Amino acid sequence: MRTISKWVLGGLMAMVLMAPALAQSSPEITKRVIEATAIYKEGKVDEALARFQDLQKDAPENADVLSWLGFIYLRKDMAGDAVPVLEKALAIRGNDLEIRNNLGNAYVATGQDDKALEQYSEIAKLNTRLYEPHYNIGGIHLRKQNYAQAVDAYKKALELNKNDGFVYNNLGLAYEGVGDYAEAANCYGKAVDLRPDSVLFNRNAGFANMRLNRPKSAITYLEKASAGETDAATSLALSQAYAAEGRADDAKRTLEAVEAALGDSSTYWYNVGVLRTRTGDIDGAKVAYEKAIAMNDADADSLNNYALLLYRNGEYAAALPVFERLVALDPANGQNQLNVAACALKSGDLDKAMGIWRGFLHKTPKRDDIRLDFASALWKKGDYEGARYHYVEVTKSQPNNVRALNGVGLYQYQMDKLDDASKTFQRILSLDSSFLPAYNNLAVTYERQNRMAQAIALLEKALAIDPNFEDAKRNLERMKK
Repeated sequence: MRTISKWVLGGLMAMVLMAPALAQSSPEITKRVIEATAIYKEGKVDEALARFQDLQKDAPENADVLSWLGFIYLRKDMAGDAVPVLEKALAIRGNDLEIRNNLGNAYVATGQDDKALEQYSEIAKLNTRLYEPHYNIGGIHLRKQNYAQAVDAYKKALELNKNDGFVYNNLGLAYEGVGDYAEAANCYGKAVDLRPDSVLFNRNAGFANMRLNRPKSAITYLEKASAGETDAATSLALSQAYAAEGRADDAKRTLEAVEAALGDSSTYWYNVGVLRTRTGDIDGAKVAYEKAIAMNDADADSLNNYALLLYRNGEYAAALPVFERLVALDPANGQNQLNVAACALKSGDLDKAMGIWRGFLHKTPKRDDIRLDFASALWKKGDYEGARYHYVEVTKSQPNNVRALNGVGLYQYQMDKLDDASKTFQRILSLDSSFLPAYNNLAVTYERQNRMAQAIALLEKALAIDPNFEDAKRNLERMKK
């Protein structure tokens, strides 16, 4: 037997459904309904929806088809589509409790509370043993702030079922609405008895006991709520309860957590910065890190994240002194020094970057990543022989490193060893066909070898991979002219 669903504040609870008892209809329609229902139960919701939509075209007056179609619309958050279908089903089969329940849920989802109340009230009349319609009625009144009516509805639900913690919890909310905090606390306590690990129930019970000046009882509930999740309001209430009980150390610890959550510490703003960065709010993240650093200029985490954010945003001149501040705080941290080098390079201070890399290579000669950066810098400085040395050093330990091979190829090109250069760039593309610099470098090598058609074809292939590859665009335009 299928159960009638109830919804809680914040959304509809999932319904538990089984295949309905089919009404009299043609054997073919009945067969198709059973097949579509089986598909739904296999989790193929979209396919089941399509089946029932086709069935509606062939059997527009079949209540089973309409009932299932309306239900699936609800499951797919298409309440607006569900309403007319379920209204038609109800007109055909007026005493079907599930159709009424689903229609009530659809009315709630589309903001038609009065119509929903009619359906739930009718269900309660048709089956006086069900508590769910009273629960749903209470939820509507609670949301509409009709607290007295909500109390009556939830009390009727409790007469039929005393094993649902949400009934007690929501009755507590309704009692708070009418100002009866003692009864509210009692209801929340019973909700916790049924579901001891519920953060929501424990939090509400704790708040209610604090309103009644029962800090000892409040602590019991609020500690469990705090253990379930971090919440500023919960932590504040727990801190107040600890203080009232003379537990100063616990109160201080919890109060500090509240201050962090409310923005009174650098830790809070650091966390805000992290979250804003993750959501793409770069400007907001910068503001958050700046506040954290203003509160604590030795906060390495905030300094590091702020500097990286500036760097990734292309604000190299602003990022550089922040990275340098990190080095001053922890001179032994090699990553901080490498970040300074990277930022110095982007800021145009090539000598500063090279000095840092040179020192690293002296201590850690196997750091091929640093060696490649150093080689690139030497190349930019015009020290082609020095650059070649480091590129070749990398190929000794990593013979297929395309960055190192590209450097070797550039040196060969620079020295007019065009055949060697073309072979090197061809090898790179055989190793990594997505390494765009090799396309461009091989193309200009071909150009100097008077192989213009091959050069142009290479550049066009590179631009097919990345239409924004500026070197290829520029060279292709020049070659075609």
